[in-house]
Order: sequence, then C-alpha cells, then structure tokens
Amino acid sequence: MNTLKEYLKKNNYYPISCQPTGKDFFYRWILPFLSKLLIIGILFFKHLDSCLIALLIMSILRYSTGGIYLSSYLGSLAATLFSLWLSICLLPHIILPKYMQLFLLLVGMEVCYSIGPVTCKNHPLPTAILFTRGRSISCILIFIFSAITFIAPQTHCLDGFWIIILHILQLIGAKFLYTKKKFPS
Repeated sequence: MNTLKEYLKKNNYYPISCQPTGKDFFYRWILPFLSKLLIIGILFFKHLDSCLIALLIMSILRYSTGGIYLSSYLGSLAATLFSLWLSICLLPHIILPKYMQLFLLLVGMEVCYSIGPVTCKNHPLPTAILFTRGRSISCILIFIFSAITFIAPQTHCLDGFWIIILHILQLIGAKFLYTKKKFPS
C-alpha cells in the first residue's frame, strides 16, 4: 500500500484520502457547470447556435491552454457571459478582411504554442506530456478553424474567430498574472 501511495504522489496524483467523492464532484463541478449552461442558454437563446459553437471552441481552448482562473462561481459566470456577449453580439459587427482574420489566427496559434498552457497557483503544473498535448490541441483547433475561415463565407465564422481572439488575449493576461510558475519545455 505504501508503494502505491508513493507512486501516486510521485506522479502528481491526488492522495487517496484527498480524492473527491462522487457527491463532492457533482456539487463542486457538475452542478455549477450545468447551471452555467442553463443561464447561458436562457440569456443567449436568440443566438443559441452561435453560443454553442463559441462555447465548444472556448471549452477546448480553456481545457488545452488554461487561462485566467476565477475561483468564485459568480466571477466565472460573469467572465463567461462577458466573453460570449463580446464574441456573439458586439465584436461580429467589426468585420475584418479574410486575410486579416487568417493573419490574426496565425499569430494566435503562435501565441498559444509559445505561452500555453498557463495554470493558476491553485492547479498543479502539467506534466511534460500534458504540456505538449495542450499546445498541440490548441494549435490544431486554431488551424482547423483557419481552414474553415478560408473556405467558408466570412459571416459564418465571426463568432468563433472572436472567441479565439478573446481567449488568446486572456491567455496573455494569465501568463503575466502567473509568471512565477516554471513549465516544462
């Protein structure tokens, strides 16, 4: 039993006594996530298709590269609502030429690769494999979105484009906030 605990501790797993129970996991992560989805769905009902695409892109990017972490439920909800409102309602009125969008996505891919993933002080550092995987996932997603932007009519990709740009900006902000951590290269 001691060798198992030592192995888990060495490989950055939670000690067995600290693992969340099913109830704890439900109340701390699943229930708040579902309630946020419900609130977002109600507030953005007229833009539900754009909202779902933006949430999918934002979730993949946040999972793979991290960003600014807000510990309170209301802070997290407010930041998500603000990002969605900007990317769905306000920023799509700014129509950039397709070559400018592709250039910004290329720069964004480079930013995600060079500074991501970024975690806050409350989260453990990713292992070298997870670090590389996070970079790869974000770059592949942005590359696929760039290809879609190149092929599809300009108006269909604006919501996703702006959510990627907003994610990159908050990733840069997170890097400045959490610069004390050393990441594997």
